[in-house]
Amino acid sequence: MGKPVKIILSIIAALVLLIVIAIFTLPFFIDPNNFKPEIAAAVKDKTGRDLTLTGELKTLDFSHG
Repeated sequence: MGKPVKIILSIIAALVLLIVIAIFTLPFFIDPNNFKPEIAAAVKDKTGRDLTLTGELKTLDFSHG
């Protein structure tokens, strides 16, 4: 296998690793409750109905599989 192919494969592997890390770490840094007004507004815009989100929104937890 040539050197350019190894470099390209290494770059692709690094990008995939970064994406996987981001998928598993972002839920710890993003509070979904900050998006309640935007979610309600989007539902109102698309359906014409009011949406009330009560309680805490939670992200999916992959750690307890």
